[in-house]
Amino acid sequence: MKHVKSVFLAMVLILPSSLYSALTIAADSQ
Repeated sequence: MKHVKSVFLAMVLILPSSLYSALTIAADSQ
């Protein structure tokens, strides 16, 4: 169960940064 928690934590940390970069790329292309 500890492994699942670490994977979830990694996703929570990675998702915002990937969303932010996707947003900045979308704003740049316009």
